[in-house]
Amino acid sequence: MTTIDDRPNPLNLWILLSLLMVFCAPGGLHAGGQQMTLRINDTMVDPGGLAAIVLRTYAPRGISQGQICFRGSTANRADGTTPVGPFVALEQAVVFSETGDAQVVETFDGSTQTTMIEFESLSATINWADGPLAVLYFRVDGLVTPGQEFVLELDLADTFAFDADGQPIALVPRSGELGIRAPGDLYELSAEGDAVGPGEVAVLGVETSELFAIGNGQVALHYDPALTTGSPMVLMDPRHGNAWFDVDDSLPGRVVVSFESPDTSLNEVPGQLISFRVQVAPDASIGSQSTVFLDPLLTFLIDDQGDTVPLALAADLLEVIEGGLIFADGFETGLSPWIVVQ
Repeated sequence: MTTIDDRPNPLNLWILLSLLMVFCAPGGLHAGGQQMTLRINDTMVDPGGLAAIVLRTYAPRGISQGQICFRGSTANRADGTTPVGPFVALEQAVVFSETGDAQVVETFDGSTQTTMIEFESLSATINWADGPLAVLYFRVDGLVTPGQEFVLELDLADTFAFDADGQPIALVPRSGELGIRAPGDLYELSAEGDAVGPGEVAVLGVETSELFAIGNGQVALHYDPALTTGSPMVLMDPRHGNAWFDVDDSLPGRVVVSFESPDTSLNEVPGQLISFRVQVAPDASIGSQSTVFLDPLLTFLIDDQGDTVPLALAADLLEVIEGGLIFADGFETGLSPWIVVQ
């Protein structure tokens, strides 16, 4: 099956401005020979459910064509006998490109739990912006057991990518895990922190880790305003689904975002649904920290049936470190083509 991502992107101007910011940043992200991290995000799924396996990057770099291969581990069936892999079928594969011209050919071998996707973009705009590069939707075996975890590991020998000039891109693989939910488990909604230097822009976020439909909702993100300056910039990446939103940042250190997804497509690609860009104060002390958390009284999600999604809220840290762009452990900093309200 071939799937073409034809989702329109109305934000070319924002993308251009974002990329200019990247190019003008110290130690620009497109330095020759730089490695690019390719990560399989961790996720959860019900037995027999549909899992969205998201592959993401951390820096924009246009890709013209490539191939990704990964395998899932096995575990014993519910009756304790024959080992089983988590997946029984690959139902859809999507690769994102700026112009919507990405074409994908995918294969899945259930006996070895091996997935191969080949992709091409004549405009070389796959990964034109960092974030979700591809999402694969798998039907999960109904005989897996709640609490089981399966490792999803990239096979670097059969994984490669080429830039617009046909030059190979050095990839750094990061494996992920697929966990099996138990009945009644809560869905995790996480506040995401950052570690940057004084005067630099921190990217905070609100992130999901598994597939479920969102019709509307609200989040209220808190952080210490003494560590920052100016108003936050709020963004939503349309690759995670369609949504309109409003922002209330009238209280320093608290940003309330109310949103609606008319077609309930929000979170069809799990990940950082909302991003907050805040500038750390130039005089912030090295080593300063602030807890970044979601206000449980002002945070809720409504699913596609109009029901409240049962949530477990996770917190993180905003940390002030030595300045300068840091490329630690292969994780890069970048900008995405996100809907923005300032």
